[in-house]
Amino acid sequence: AMVKVVTVHPGNAGTNLPTISGEVIVADARDGRRLGVLHGAVVTARRTAALSLLAVRTLRRQGWGASGRGDLLVIGAGAQGRAHAEALAGEPGVESVVIASRTNDKAASLAGRLAGTGHRASTVAATGGEFEAAVAGAAIVVTATTSRSPVLTGGLRLDAVVCAVGAYRHDMAELGADVVGAASTVVVDTLVGAKAEAGDLIAAVEAGAWSWDQALPLAVWLGAERPREAARRPAYAVFKSVGHALYDLAAARLAFAS
Repeated sequence: AMVKVVTVHPGNAGTNLPTISGEVIVADARDGRRLGVLHGAVVTARRTAALSLLAVRTLRRQGWGASGRGDLLVIGAGAQGRAHAEALAGEPGVESVVIASRTNDKAASLAGRLAGTGHRASTVAATGGEFEAAVAGAAIVVTATTSRSPVLTGGLRLDAVVCAVGAYRHDMAELGADVVGAASTVVVDTLVGAKAEAGDLIAAVEAGAWSWDQALPLAVWLGAERPREAARRPAYAVFKSVGHALYDLAAARLAFAS
C-alpha cells in the first residue's frame, strides 16, 4: 500500500528549488509495517516514462513506427523530457534523439547528458523550419511540457507514435485538436482520468474533431481481445497519459519486492 504526498510551489520557478515536491510512503498492506519512503519526483518521472515505453512497444508491435527508422523527438527538457529521452533512446529503430525546448540551456544540457551515455543527440528550436523537419523525421514524438496551448500541430509521419504526457490538467493542451482528430488510434492510460484531466483530448472533443468513444485504454491493447488490425486507419497513433496512483503503486511494489 502507498500514499503519495505532493506540494506545489509556483513561486519556486526560476530558482534552484523544484516547483513540485513529493514523497511516496510505502507500507505492507498485510500488517501496516512501513517499508520506506521513495522520492516522489523520481517515482513520478520513471513510472510515467515506463508507461510510455510500454505503450510505444505495444503499438509498434501492431505496426505503428515499425515500418522504418527515425528519430526520437522530445519536446520539453524538464524532468519528464529527461526521463522519456533516457527510456526511449535505446529503442530499436531510433537513430538519434532530438530535443526541442523553449529553454536552450536545458535542451543543450539534456542533449549533452544523452551524448555522454553513447546516444546521438541534438537540439532544435521549439518552433520554425528546423522543428517542423524534426517532427517530419521522428518515428517517436514525446510532448513533455506544461503548455496551455498546443506545441504539436501537425506534420507527423503516418507511422509515428506520439506520447503526450505533459498536459495533466483540463486547461492544458500540448496536441492540437486536428492532431488528435487525425490519429488512427488514441490510447489513454485510464479513461476516467483522461476524461477529467486530458486537456488536449477535451479540447478536441469540444472542437468536434474527435469523440471519447474513439479512446482505448492501454489495458485493452495489453489484453487478449485487442482491436482488429483491419479497423486501423493509415495514420499515426497517440498515447495520452495523465497519471494515476495505480502506477505509483506498481513502482512501489517493484522497489520493495521481496
